[in-house]
Amino acid sequence: MIYMMTLVYSILIQYSDITASMLYLNTTT
Repeated sequence: MIYMMTLVYSILIQYSDITASMLYLNTTT
């Protein structure tokens, strides 16, 4: 149970990181 929560949490962190960088690149260009 705890493992699943951490797994989902890390995936969400990675996804938000990717979207943040994409938005950053879109605003800079």
